[in-house]
Amino acid sequence: MAATVAAAPRSNQDPGVTSRRHRSWVIPLTAAVVMVLYAASAVLVARDQSGSDFHRRTAAAIAEGHLDIRPVPAELRTLPDPYDAGSNLDVRVDGDVQDLAYRDGRLYSAHGLTIPLLLVPSELAFGTSPPNWVITLVAACAGVAAAAWTLVQIRRRFLCDLPDWTTAAAVAAVGLCGPMWVVVSVGNGYEAAVAVGFALSMTGAALLLRSTERLGSTDPDRSLERARAAAGSAVLGLAVGARPTMVVTAILLAVIAAVVVARRGSRPTASLIADLLTVAGPFVVVGIGIAAANTVRFGSPTEFGFGLQLSVWDMTTYPRGRLSYLAPNLLDHVAAIPGHRSSFPWITLRPTIGGDRPSVHTSEPMIGLIFSALVLVVGAVAALPSGRAPWARARGLGTAVAAAATTGALLLVLVSWPFNTSSLRYTADGAPLLLLAAAGAWLTVRSDEPLASGTGAGTGGRRLDRAWLVALAVGIAVTAAVQVPT
Repeated sequence: MAATVAAAPRSNQDPGVTSRRHRSWVIPLTAAVVMVLYAASAVLVARDQSGSDFHRRTAAAIAEGHLDIRPVPAELRTLPDPYDAGSNLDVRVDGDVQDLAYRDGRLYSAHGLTIPLLLVPSELAFGTSPPNWVITLVAACAGVAAAAWTLVQIRRRFLCDLPDWTTAAAVAAVGLCGPMWVVVSVGNGYEAAVAVGFALSMTGAALLLRSTERLGSTDPDRSLERARAAAGSAVLGLAVGARPTMVVTAILLAVIAAVVVARRGSRPTASLIADLLTVAGPFVVVGIGIAAANTVRFGSPTEFGFGLQLSVWDMTTYPRGRLSYLAPNLLDHVAAIPGHRSSFPWITLRPTIGGDRPSVHTSEPMIGLIFSALVLVVGAVAALPSGRAPWARARGLGTAVAAAATTGALLLVLVSWPFNTSSLRYTADGAPLLLLAAAGAWLTVRSDEPLASGTGAGTGGRRLDRAWLVALAVGIAVTAAVQVPT
């Protein structure tokens, strides 16, 4: 999300009224309700699946001074082709190595090291780590808090005439519509990676947004803003280590922040260079660390282990990155029709679609975004016919909304390209940014409608409000319903 663009706030109200409104409890209460619902799903539904504790096993390995997961089953070492899905089936199941990466006689987690590194203190102190469902829950709640902070900052900087309930409704949409709530209800190792990537990318965006209010200006004291920018940049790098697809978000945010800082004001070259290094430097340093870890484990700076996994397919020969995968995968992410059940709540996730070879499109249980996140349609309908007028009066916000939508869409394309399969975990990579973009479009266009009074939206704004609230209610109901066990 290009939430790093500064602009002067605009308001039709008394500053005192705006200030009082911004101290309202409605927005944090909404975020708290989202977190309570997450906790309910995690406690009632989520269970750690057998063989999904690779984050904890890697953390334990790091605590012992090595990166590989030990021991390696003797049967695996003796296989002529350890990657052949037929010959390694017994050892995958009985040896607890399903989905681990295997290289040069050693086993590794097929993920980055961000989560294991975060778990190392727990391993050192207690000899164990929290289960995956707890990691998923805590990370998802942190992501919602960061998204709420981002939306509050956007309103304060660009749309300070908005009532609190609108921002609260935007927070509810990001948290309760789309796949993230479902991800929390599953809570296995892959879901933990998705949730941590969500939390870190949202936190990095919020920190960069906050820092660029003054970073790059002629203000002589920018130490706090530089610290925030450096923290945001580093956190974005760590997001890539948790969920490699977050590299799209991280790079785009860092580039936009750097451009904004470089174009703002006239100042000495040394100051400009210092600001740019603050924005980009930590991300580059963390990225070098990730590349080094990948090289040590898998022989390539860009290999996170997916190509060496012990899986239901031979991943060393899997035909990755085919253009023919894009259309069916994207169709699933956007429009997969939920399944039907004969009893309440009458809908469920679309059942698994299997296949016997990589050329056959497969899918894990799915539901498309147009069903679980109908607010995306409202955001698009609000933005596309609105013309340039609303965005011309808030150029920074327009850039932010466009960048969030572009990044979210690119993420969906990125996760649809490598494999001929779709999953809600993949949808969850791009959905939060798309939801932020939809919320930004709704808030911008409804605030630009002629006001019927000093505090209420005009006729067009009220129509948008009703559409958003109806879509929000539908999305929450659908997302809650598909979590009910069949």
